[in-house]
Amino acid sequence: MSSIQSVLERYLEKCGEFPEPTNPDETAELMPGKVYRIGAAKCLYQALTGDGNDAIKGSSGDATPSNGTLEDTELKNALFKDMPSQLRRRVGDHYLLVDGFGHPFQYLKADPEKKYTLNTTYDFWSYGDDETHLRANSKDTEADPALGAKWIKNW
Repeated sequence: MSSIQSVLERYLEKCGEFPEPTNPDETAELMPGKVYRIGAAKCLYQALTGDGNDAIKGSSGDATPSNGTLEDTELKNALFKDMPSQLRRRVGDHYLLVDGFGHPFQYLKADPEKKYTLNTTYDFWSYGDDETHLRANSKDTEADPALGAKWIKNW
C-alpha cells in the first residue's frame, strides 16, 4: 500500500490532482456471489500503469480502455513501472489494482464540499480478508468502527 500511495503522490505532482474514477460505483462479480465495486481499482490501475485512461475522470485525449500492455503513446504515463504482477488482475475486459487477497483496492478522491472521505486528500483501503462488507465505503467506518476492523487503510 505504501508503494501505491507513493506513486499516487507522483501522479499528483505530474497531473496537479489525484485521479478520480469515471464510474466509482461500477461493480463486477469476481467470485460466485461476491460483487465488488471496481471503478476505483480500474482508475488506480490506469493512473499508475499508464495502460488506458477511460476509467480516469477528466483524462485528456481519447478515452482508451486498458489492454494489459503499454502502447508507445502510453509509456510517458507509466508511473509504477516495476509494479509486481500480483497487484494486477484481469476481470473480463477490465484490469484492476488488487490487494493480496485478489480483491480490488478501494479509493475515494476527497472533495472538500461533499466531505465523503475521512482524509483531506483521498481514502485508500483494502478489504483484506473481509468477505462481508464488499461495497462499504471509508466514511461508513465512522459510524461503525468495527466495520473496517479487518481492512488495511490509510486513516
